[in-house]
Formats: sequence, C-alpha cells, structure tokens
Amino acid sequence: MKKVKKVLKKIEPQKAPLNNFKDIINFYRLNWTILLLIVVIATIAYANSLGGQFVSADDISSIVQNQRLRDFPNVVKSLNFTSSYASALINVFGVVPLPFHLTALLVHILNAFLVLLLTYILFGRRPALYASLIFSVLPTGSEALFWISGMVYMFITFFSLLCINLYFIYRSTKNWRFLALSVFIYLIALILMQTPWMLTVPFIIFSLDLFTVSPILNLLNLRKAGNFILLLKDRWSYAIYLLCLAVFWLVWIGGQYSKRVTGLVLDYYSSSDSTPLIKRLPYTIYKTVELYIFPNRLSFFHEEDLTTDMYVYMIAVSALLMFLIVYLIYKKSKYAGLVLAIAASVAPTFSPVQVAWFVAERYLYLGSALFAMILSLIIIKVDYRYTIKNLANYILVTLLLLYSVRLFIRAGDFKSSKTLWTATQKTAPISYRVYNNLGDVYSNEQNWEMAIASFKTAIQIAPNYYDAIHNLGYTYMLMGDYENAKKYLLESYQINNNLYQAVEKLGQIELKQGNKEKAKEYFNKALEINPNLTGLPKL
Repeated sequence: MKKVKKVLKKIEPQKAPLNNFKDIINFYRLNWTILLLIVVIATIAYANSLGGQFVSADDISSIVQNQRLRDFPNVVKSLNFTSSYASALINVFGVVPLPFHLTALLVHILNAFLVLLLTYILFGRRPALYASLIFSVLPTGSEALFWISGMVYMFITFFSLLCINLYFIYRSTKNWRFLALSVFIYLIALILMQTPWMLTVPFIIFSLDLFTVSPILNLLNLRKAGNFILLLKDRWSYAIYLLCLAVFWLVWIGGQYSKRVTGLVLDYYSSSDSTPLIKRLPYTIYKTVELYIFPNRLSFFHEEDLTTDMYVYMIAVSALLMFLIVYLIYKKSKYAGLVLAIAASVAPTFSPVQVAWFVAERYLYLGSALFAMILSLIIIKVDYRYTIKNLANYILVTLLLLYSVRLFIRAGDFKSSKTLWTATQKTAPISYRVYNNLGDVYSNEQNWEMAIASFKTAIQIAPNYYDAIHNLGYTYMLMGDYENAKKYLLESYQINNNLYQAVEKLGQIELKQGNKEKAKEYFNKALEINPNLTGLPKL
C-alpha cells in the first residue's frame, strides 16, 4: 500500500501547454508513467475477460453465423465502422472471441488516455490522474467491453472523447484547427457509427462548456444585458455541431427511428405505448444513479417486479436529483456540468417514443468517464477539508481495489452463455428473456428437463413470448416428441406470422412423419415469408 501511495505521489501529471498538436503529443510523452500505470491496472482488472466466449444470441447471429462478415470489401462499402471492425478481425484471426476481447481492452485503455487529457484540460493535474485511474477500472459500463455485441458503445465513447477533447482545447487556445478537427471527427463518427448515441456528443459539450468551464450564470449577469449577445457570439461553434446533428437526423435517423421502434416491439417484445416516458423516467434515473454509485448489482437485464413503495422511492430519488442539479448550478456549477453531461450521455433512454431499454449497463460506459471526474473532485475536496496525511491516496487506492475486484468477478459472468445467464437469473429473477436464454443453454447441453422447465418459466412470465414458445417446440422436436413440438411451433407462428423458422420446422416434422404434401405446404410458406431461405428439401 505504501509503495502504491508513493508511486501516485510521484507521477502526478506534468504541466504542459496545449497550444498545438505537437503539445498534445508532448503531454503524453511527459506523462508516460501514468499511461503505463493505466495499462497495467486495466490489464490486470480486465484479464479475466480474455477467455470469454460468444455468449448471446446477438453474438451468434450477428458475428458467428453472419456470412456477410466474411466478405470484407463489401462490408467496408457499407461504411459501418463496427461491422468493418468485426469483419477485419474475423478475416485475420477467424471466428474466435479472443481478438475481440484483446482489442476491446486496447480501446478501453485508449479511452482512459483520453479521459486523462480531458480531465487535465477541465480540472488540472491531480484530478486528471485520479479520474483516469478510476475510469480504467470502474465496473459501471463494463458490459460494453465484456459483451462482444456491445462493442459499439466503446467505439462511441472513443470518438466522443476525441471530439470533446479537441473542442475544449479549441476553447482554451482559440485555435480554429482544433474545432475543425473536432467537427470533422464528429461528422465521420456520425457516418461510420450510424447510431443515435452519437447525437449526444454536442449536448455533453454544451453541458460541460456552459456549466463547468464558464458558468452560464456568471455570463448572463442581468445587470449586463450585452453579456447574452456576447455569450451567443462566443458560442457560435455550437451551431456547427447542431447542423451536423440535424442533417444526420434528416438523412439517416428518421427511417432508423421508426425501424428501431418496430424492432423493439417485434424482436424484443417491448411496447412503446405500454410505459409512457413520465412513468419510466423515475426508474431510468434511479437505476442510472444506483449503477454509478453502487456498481455491485450489475445485470445484463434490469427487469424488476416493482412494488408501489419502491416506485415511490424511485420518484423521490429522481426529484432529489433534480433539486440537487438546480442547487449545483447556482453553487457548484462544475459538478452541475458533469451531472448534466452524464444525463446527456444517456439521452436516448429519455426519448418520448421508446427507442432504447429503460437502462442498460453498456449505455453508461461513456458517462463513466464523467462520473470518474466527479469522484476525483470529491476525493480531492475531502483531502483538503481533513488534515489526514495522504487521505486522498488512501481513498483512491481503496476505490481502485474494490472496483478491480468487482470488475474481475463481473468478467467471470461473461465467460460463457451459461455463466452469464445463470448470473443474470440471480439479479433479474422475473426476466422472461433470462429463462429463454437459459433454456437455449440447457438445450445445447441436451439437458432436456431443465431446458423445458426454463422455456415454460419464460412463457409463464410472458405468455405471448413467441421466442420461448418456438424454442420449447424445437426442444420437443429434438427429443422426438413431435406432437408437442407441432403444438408449440404452430402457436409461436400464430403469434408472429413472420416467424418462418417455426414454419420450416413444422415442415421438417411433417416430412419425417411421411406427410410430404403438408411438408411442402409449410416449406412454401417459409419461402413466402423469407425468399432468401436456403437448404430446404426439394419435394
């Protein structure tokens, strides 16, 4: 412990001007010991994730079984960065998970380097050291790294931090080249990432700029009416980001917005009408606060059977947070800016029409950088208030140890499908998706009894959950119980008339039972639903 404290004391970031791009390189060169410490700490904390497998249906369908990714030149033409990245790894290393985990760790380390720079720009040397180290092991948001299909969120964070860093270097130097590069990277990220989560970047910048860097209340002094005009003139750069955002929304997001809503309803059984924003807002706010402050109950699915008392408590916490933000705006604006920036980073969850889950750990990865800054400022403030020698270092080292242990354990949850869904069952015992996924695991192990029990539990929780009904029918089919198989496969198709997989399996059962005409009828129906379906018997 003493050695760690001495190291922390010695490697506080060196002062370095940031007037041009050469200065940025020099900043990192001067602080190579901090970079090395981030690499070591992050590698140790994330080491347990390197043996993780493809663990979800998303991993299997979008990566393992996705033949399109084998054709790298065509994937690149789609201008989708995440797909191109996955295709490159598959074509170089094959369909194995280790390269995905190694590159995820590398991107996370790069993100920590960017957190170091941004915190240095905003708050100075000591907070920069603390925030970058805390971010490197913060368990909240780690799902973006552990879950291979969640990799898009670590790239969103990388491009976002690049844009934000460059903007604030521009604000401090007035060197327009930094602004131009920030906007250029933002445009490229909008095009390549193809996700509404990139739309949060300008609002994160605005929150930090107007409340943390130069508090808006000071600028809008009512005794000086000209200050408002000065504010608008000084922030003309905002219009550039908003223009990029507007064009992207009109060209790409408009169609994808409705597609996402439809996908949530058809593929994930979410109804945008079932829970209005005003009702889900307290849950989203409360869970976000809880996951940042107490990252012990991490879960792939956050689905709970809320009691009235618990919901009222969530409303109270949400209201308290609102009052706290107002207080901070007037009294401690730098904290207000960080809190508002965290809220901006999860803005899609606040959409009036539901386009995202109420909350998911991977959504919180970008905000983890901002939360790490809040923690660093609090630690230093506590250190100044109390006269205990090395108190800040004691607190920091304790946090790093606790976070590292939690991160190491969480990585173990993503080792395999079975470990993930077993762990998730403990944290989300009423989630029908968990029992469906567990049923798949047991079915692959040919543990028919547990598979059937899991699928039936999922159906009991959500009677119209056609995935579980289909999977139950398929399990009976594998067992040779064709009557039960037909019963459930037909039921799943009746709920979702686009479920060609159920129709195809019904055809296979009829063919095995010698009913060729009936089998042909089902196969033709499957082709009608999915004209690209191949491998059907010729009758």
